[in-house]
Amino acid sequence: MRKPQLPTADLDWRDPQRPYSRTRQRAMASGEAAWTRARTQVLDGLDLPRAWAGRRRYTLLLVGCELGHALACAWDTWRADPAAPARLDLLAVDDAPVARHDLQREFGEYHALAQAWPVLTPGWHRARLAGGGAHLTLAWGDLADTLPDWWAEVDGIVLDAEAPLPERAWTALARMAAPGARCAGAEVHRVAAQAHGFVPDGPATWAHRPRHRPSPPPGRIALAPTARTALVVGAGLAGAACAQALQREGLAVTVLEAGPTVAHGASGNPGGLFHGTLHPDDGPHARWNRAAALHLRQLLSSTPLPWRLDGLLRLVPESRPEDLVAQLTALALPADYVEALAPDAASTRSGLPLASPAWHYPGGGALAPADLVQQWLQSVDLRLNTPIDQCLPTDHGWAVLQAGRTLVQADLLVLAAGAALPRLLAPWDPGLAQLLTPQRGQVSWLDADTAARAARPQGPVAAGSYVLPLPDGRLVVGATAHDHDPEPALRPADHAANARAWQRLCGAPADLLPQQGRVAWRLLAPDRLPLVGGLVDPSAPSPVRATQASAWARRPGLVVCGAFGSRGITSSALAGELAAALALGLPVPVERGLVDALDPARFAVRALRRQPGVSKP
Repeated sequence: MRKPQLPTADLDWRDPQRPYSRTRQRAMASGEAAWTRARTQVLDGLDLPRAWAGRRRYTLLLVGCELGHALACAWDTWRADPAAPARLDLLAVDDAPVARHDLQREFGEYHALAQAWPVLTPGWHRARLAGGGAHLTLAWGDLADTLPDWWAEVDGIVLDAEAPLPERAWTALARMAAPGARCAGAEVHRVAAQAHGFVPDGPATWAHRPRHRPSPPPGRIALAPTARTALVVGAGLAGAACAQALQREGLAVTVLEAGPTVAHGASGNPGGLFHGTLHPDDGPHARWNRAAALHLRQLLSSTPLPWRLDGLLRLVPESRPEDLVAQLTALALPADYVEALAPDAASTRSGLPLASPAWHYPGGGALAPADLVQQWLQSVDLRLNTPIDQCLPTDHGWAVLQAGRTLVQADLLVLAAGAALPRLLAPWDPGLAQLLTPQRGQVSWLDADTAARAARPQGPVAAGSYVLPLPDGRLVVGATAHDHDPEPALRPADHAANARAWQRLCGAPADLLPQQGRVAWRLLAPDRLPLVGGLVDPSAPSPVRATQASAWARRPGLVVCGAFGSRGITSSALAGELAAALALGLPVPVERGLVDALDPARFAVRALRRQPGVSKP
C-alpha cells in the first residue's frame, strides 16, 4: 500500500532575505544570495553553457529545489544561448517542495517557472516552460524512494541539498548519470560521490567516470532513438497527442485516419469530461489519473479552445460527508486538486438540489475532444479517408499497406487507432489483441429549449454516467457501455437508459426522453489502464528475469498508445508524452512504476507469474 502523504516547505517570509521552512527547520536563501549560489552550481559547477555545445538535447537533474533558482538559472542560460540544444530537460526532485505562491513572491507572479509550478501532490509533474523546447519534470516525494523510480539519462546533476543523501539515492544517481556527466554539490557529498563513480573535477564538483556502467533493461531501450520520421495511425485523441509530442522533437510526422474527419470515433463526441481520481491505497489507477489530469490542466492553460468548462463534481452516493473528509485527510491531497463537498455545498456548485456528497475537482472539467485533436494536429501531414490493411517492418523502420500497396514508410510507427487497435495488433501480439475489449457507448442529448426547462446543472456532474451542459444550450447525457456490441444505430433503449442516469444524477423528469445522440466505440484493457509502450520481440532471447516487463526486448521502431476507455481526454496528453519518451529515449514523464503499469507486456508477464514454480520479482 502506498500513501501519498507529502510534506511541503511551509515557508515563513517574515525575513524576506531568508524565508524559514517550518518543515525543514532551517532558512532558505533568497534574492541575490540565492542567485549567486545557483550561478556557482549551474554555470561553474556544470560548465554551462559550454557543456551543452553541439548537443541536440541536454538534461539537468536537481536534487532539492529550494526556491528554484538553479532551475531558473539553467533556463535563463539556455534561452540566452543561440547555440543551445533544441531541447532542455529540467528534472527536479524534492521531499518538501515550496508552493507556487512562494515562487511568485520570489520571481514575480508571471514568471514562467512560477506559472508552470504544479499543485503540490506527490508523484511526477510534467510541464513545458513558455516558448517551448524546455521541459520541466518535477518529482515530489522521499528522495530514497523517488530517485530510484526515475527513468532518465542526465548530463548534469546539482545537489542543492546540503545534507548527505541516502545510499539508495546515490545508487540511482550513478545509474542515471551519462558518461562524463558533471555533478555539482558540497563537501558533504564528496565521499559518497567518489564511491559511486564520480571523480573530482573541481571544488565540490565531480565527473561521472565509472569503471562499469550497466546496460538498461532490454524493455527500456529506446525503440527508435535516431528516428527522423514518424507515422501515426489514428487521428483521435491518442494519435493526435502522439503526433504533437513527436513533432515537437523535430520529427516529420504523418497521420493516417481511416475516417473522413479527425476525431471520427469516440473522440468526436460533442463533449467529454476530464478529471483525476483518488483511492485509499493510491494505487496505479489513482496515480496515473492524477498525473494525467494535472498535466492536462497545465497544458490547457495555454491551449486556445472554443470552449471549456472548469470544475467537475463526482457524486458519491450512499456515502456520508464525514467519510469523504476522513478519506481526504488520510490521503492529504490538497484542495486545489480535490475537495470533499457535503450535499448542500455540491448543490450550490451545481445549481441543482443534489442528495449525495461529492468530490469536487477544480482542475477537472469538460471540453469538446475534437477541438483538442484539431489543435494538436494543426501542422502535421494529415491524410484522411486512408484505411490501412497491414503494417510491416522494413530495413529502416515500418511501412503501412493498403490492398498490398505501400502507402507510407517511416522510421517510427505509432499504433493509436482507438477501437481498431486490436486488428492492427493481432499480427504482432495476438494474445494482447484478444484481451482488449471494444465497448459501444451511446451518448444522448437534448436540444437547448428542452434542456432549459429541465434539470440542467451549471457544470459537469458524474457518477458512473455523466450530465454535461454544452455552451450552445444542449445537454449531453451518457454514456451507455456494452462490450463487443457492433450495432452502429441509435437505440431508444439506450436513450432511455441515459434518461434514467440523468434522473438519478440531477433529478430530471422521468418522462423526458432524449431523441438525439451518437454512437462510438472505446477500447478497454482488462485492468482499465491505458496501453503505452513497445511490443515484445518474440525473436529476442527469453530474459533471465522474465517476470519483469522491463526485461523483455521489444520490436524496434514500434509504439502502441491506446485503450484509454472512458478517460481519453484525461489520459491522452501524458500518454503521448510517454510514448514519445519511450520511442526516442527522452526522460519519461512518470515514475517507473507507472511505466510498468502501462506497459503492453504486463498481461503476458502476469500470466507467467501465475504459472506454478515461477518466482515473483
